[in-house]
Formats: sequence, structure tokens, C-alpha cells
Amino acid sequence: MENYIQSAPHAFMHVTIDGIHPIRGKIYNAAIKDPIDFIDFNELIIKGDQMFNSIGNPMPSVQLRSFRSKKANINYQASPKLYHDYHDLRKIEGKKMSLDIYLKSRHEAGWQGFLLIEGKCSQFHGIMELLSVMNTEVLS
Repeated sequence: MENYIQSAPHAFMHVTIDGIHPIRGKIYNAAIKDPIDFIDFNELIIKGDQMFNSIGNPMPSVQLRSFRSKKANINYQASPKLYHDYHDLRKIEGKKMSLDIYLKSRHEAGWQGFLLIEGKCSQFHGIMELLSVMNTEVLS
């Protein structure tokens, strides 16, 4: 898995958990300048999707559409500009815990990849599976 991470550091989210009830924290990525705050699991996923859309990789498999905005296209970036080394980001600790999410793809409007929490690696094939594992590990 380390080889995959090195080949695609922009497809990685380091998540710090600062509070549990409700869950809240920050999202870090090598291709964004500043961390992104979130206040629950739903916002983590929504803001994570928005972050990957702005980075342009990994691309969603469905086309984004909007009735309000004319700007719905996402430009693919094979190698987005990196602002941080992902090794440094992985060292940032949350008040409660930290975890890493590595996306292999975003097929069928979902996420597929790996979740690393306290040395344990779990593969997930959808957002619900990811949230289930996170819920078990974070809230226990």
C-alpha cells in the first residue's frame, strides 16, 4: 500500500478527530493549502468529495450537473500541484485520534479504497462501508 500512496499522494485524506459527540475535526491533503473543518460524518464525505473535485483527481465516475451553476465540469489533473509532503501530514494528531483514507477510485458516486486507523488497514468498497468501519473504530 505504501507504493500506492507514494504514487498518488493527492488521493489521500489525513483526518484528525478533535471531538466525538458530535464527531468533528479536520481534513488534510497534500494538494490543498489549508485544512478543511468538518462537524459530522456527512460533512466529512461531502467536503472530501468537494476537495477531490477541486484537486481533479481521483475523478468521479459520474458527471456533476447543476440547475443553478454553469460550472459543473471538473478538470482532470494527472499530477496536481502539491503543497505539503504527505509524510508530514500523517504526523498531525487530532485531540482524540487520527486516521488516513486512501482513495483508489470514486466509481458509481461512491468511494473505494483503504482506511488506516491506528495501524489497522481496512479495505472499503463504498461510502457506507467506510462509514460503518469509521463508526465502529472512532466511536468505540
